[in-house]
Amino acid sequence: MVAFSRWGAEPYTRLDGGAVTLRAAAFTDRDEAGLVTSVRLYTDTGPLFAPGG
Repeated sequence: MVAFSRWGAEPYTRLDGGAVTLRAAAFTDRDEAGLVTSVRLYTDTGPLFAPGG
């Protein structure tokens, strides 16, 4: 199994006008032939919905 990981950050504007940046990570697993066997995405959306931003 060959694994590949990637992370990123994306800015969002909340409905109340506040700005937050959400960070995310993605993991892709591949088999010996190079075919994708699974993709996992993780992010914390808590700051987007938290009171007061």
